[in-house]
Amino acid sequence: MKYIVNTNLEGQICKILAESVDAQIFWLSFFKPQLSCPADEFVEAIRQLAEINGMGYYYYYKYKDLNTMMATCDFVVSLEENSDVVIKIVREFVEEAIKVQGQSPLSA
Repeated sequence: MKYIVNTNLEGQICKILAESVDAQIFWLSFFKPQLSCPADEFVEAIRQLAEINGMGYYYYYKYKDLNTMMATCDFVVSLEENSDVVIKIVREFVEEAIKVQGQSPLSA
């Protein structure tokens, strides 16, 4: 089976997530060059980001909300359909990180 990746999606991803630079950085760091990903991989990326930044508690605090989001998105997070969800989840994480660390772990 041949696997073809379109690596020219960065501009489209940035345009879709134009409302949030943090969401752009998050998405491009974990899912470049994809316009969608499995919801469990998205949740795992949030967990990893929390752990990397010494905020493991955050994932456990948001666990139920993240599971609800996965079901709402039919277990696929698509930027074209769920960009508002991606922006909201990343924004909430960044707000908590700023409270705890005094800066955003994504744009610092």
